[in-house]
Amino acid sequence: MVTFQSPEEMKELASKGEIEAKGKRCLVIDQNNQEKTVKLHWVPTTVPNELLVHHLERFGVVKSVSFEKWRRPNMDHMGSPTRVVQIVPRDAKSLDAIPHQVTIYGNLVLIEVPGRPAMCLRCQMHGHMRWQCTTPWCRVCRTFGHDSAACVQSYAAKARGKRAEQPLDEFMNIEEMQETMNPQPSSQAKGVQPAKENERNEGADNVSPPGETLDTAAGKEGGVPDLPLENDAA
Repeated sequence: MVTFQSPEEMKELASKGEIEAKGKRCLVIDQNNQEKTVKLHWVPTTVPNELLVHHLERFGVVKSVSFEKWRRPNMDHMGSPTRVVQIVPRDAKSLDAIPHQVTIYGNLVLIEVPGRPAMCLRCQMHGHMRWQCTTPWCRVCRTFGHDSAACVQSYAAKARGKRAEQPLDEFMNIEEMQETMNPQPSSQAKGVQPAKENERNEGADNVSPPGETLDTAAGKEGGVPDLPLENDAA
């Protein structure tokens, strides 16, 4: 902890980022700086940064938006489909209000918020990823949480109806995206036995995961929001 005599001295030191003290490298951390890094995966390269700023500024002050570089050899100078957003949240709950998935230009975009539990793209539950998912799936009511033998038909379940069919194999979680950008040798890569993977994803091709709403004033409840583009691009 360092005490300064004036705010100007504090800002000057904080702007350096790091200093050297007694021959050792010391990082300068400003406790008043609440800036967070949010990553948006699978964003089409044709989407302008201004559009992302427009839809994220409701959650805080957006400082910058940039392309994350590829981590593959001979591609580190090229921008990837991942955008890195520096944002100062309005309050402690603002980052939790950011949806896990949104639709931009008809493409599903995965949003990664630091410190927030991951959402499974298979069962839509939080705390694990798709390759870790062991949640059973029922062939009768086509929902997660129980198997066919334990399915109890009720009026509420029948009134809810079946979900629209959409293959889940098209989706990737955050870890799969990072492994794609930074491939590792097969001896270090994490793998799941095919037999177990098939059991976990059994019937998933007939289920569409509900999305979260980014714009509460637009879109139907339970659907992945489609961001308005034509007016924003103008």
